[in-house]
Amino acid sequence: MKHLLHIAFAIAALCVYNNSQSQSTSTTGLSIVEVDFTKKSTSVKIPFDIPFTLKIINLPGTVKQVSVAVSERNGNIIVPEAPQTLNGLTSIEFVIPGCSPAKQYDFSIKASAPGPLTPAQFSSLKTALTREANISAALQLLAARAQAEQKARAAGGPVPSYATILANSKTQLVAYFKEAVKQIDPNYIWKEIDIIPPLENLLQFCKSHIDLMDKVTTLRAAPLVTGDSNAAQIITALNTFTADLAMSNWSQIEKTPGNADYDKLVNDVSNIEKAFHTPPTGVSQGVIRGLINYADDAIDGKTAFMDAVINNIILPNVEYFTVTPVLIELDFVTNARLFITLDAGIAGYAARIDRYISYTGFNIYFREVNKQTPLRYYTGWDRIAATTSFLIGLTLSSIEKPNVRKGFIGDKALVIGVGNRLWRFARFNVGALVHYRYDTSPVFNADRYHTSLSPFVSFSVDIGLKEIFSGVFTGIFNNQ
Repeated sequence: MKHLLHIAFAIAALCVYNNSQSQSTSTTGLSIVEVDFTKKSTSVKIPFDIPFTLKIINLPGTVKQVSVAVSERNGNIIVPEAPQTLNGLTSIEFVIPGCSPAKQYDFSIKASAPGPLTPAQFSSLKTALTREANISAALQLLAARAQAEQKARAAGGPVPSYATILANSKTQLVAYFKEAVKQIDPNYIWKEIDIIPPLENLLQFCKSHIDLMDKVTTLRAAPLVTGDSNAAQIITALNTFTADLAMSNWSQIEKTPGNADYDKLVNDVSNIEKAFHTPPTGVSQGVIRGLINYADDAIDGKTAFMDAVINNIILPNVEYFTVTPVLIELDFVTNARLFITLDAGIAGYAARIDRYISYTGFNIYFREVNKQTPLRYYTGWDRIAATTSFLIGLTLSSIEKPNVRKGFIGDKALVIGVGNRLWRFARFNVGALVHYRYDTSPVFNADRYHTSLSPFVSFSVDIGLKEIFSGVFTGIFNNQ
């Protein structure tokens, strides 16, 4: 009988091993869990403790983007949402880190299909873009590039090319436009186009900046300034004007009294005029006050730039992605109270017993254990919890010896102990064989005995109960 049990355990272990090896793997070498998007179901149980590949299959042909977000039920984000483009495929893979067996998770899958904006969405987006920080950043970028070009020319460099400014700024401008749309609504997608043609004839903004800075540079060296006894104060006032020009919010500045940035520039020009010891008149006064006219030209250029960006570049090329959500709720907690596996082993040493003792029993872990997880993934207390268990079982053969030992249950000894899983199925155990020992007496009496413990060490095979039955049946029927 005991030999039959040994054979049964060997067959079960082999089936389990073969079954576990047959699970498909991705190009990353991780096991694949398929989610059928149309059925909203998974192909296999989602593993824990080990990274795996989540493969979304049977996606509708209209779907262009898919995202997966994983979060604990308490709100902690494990995998943030990051849309991936399908590029004509009907399936896509995401790598998911190991999940804890004692927590609850939400797997949020979103499939997005593009469509045109509704009139209401179009109008709302147009209004929002005029206030969007990334559009302002695009304007600030061009203003800074224009001023840098002017300074380089003033220092003896080449005459700035407005087209070069735009070309050198293209990558950053595209990033700003994309982010502007995304910030207004994450479901809005800007289809990138070549922005150079719509903007190359609208470079008044850059040109006006350079012209304005040219006038300031010329004014600093003009006899009108250098010949005045308050030349130092005039230069300081000119520098203040230049600094305020650079710090202006170009998406919001308008040529109207009451606009903070515009009022500051007007006030700066007034202070430049007041800094002169001899108040400028006529042509000289016109040169100073003309700085505001150049600032007005830059503002007009800003308006033309924003109109081109919003109406010619962004709005005609924005799509609204309608989202189809699929939510998979994972409750590992209900499976993580106790985890019981079968154990079959041989006690290589048992105190006061002069032979090897084979036994079978149960290993009781105090958390769910994924046998597919290599032990290298565990550290610290997690490794101890995932590999250590309590052992209880019975010997397969009789423990009895005439006049010496009596079985604890029938003629068998009770096996108790603790063990540690060294490899996937192999365990090392220490414990005790519980049996009865007859009292030593000159006259033997079969009714006089006491409980006795025989310490032992053993190696055993540790097989999950669920793995045995699923492994055996899968191993049998897959070969039909």
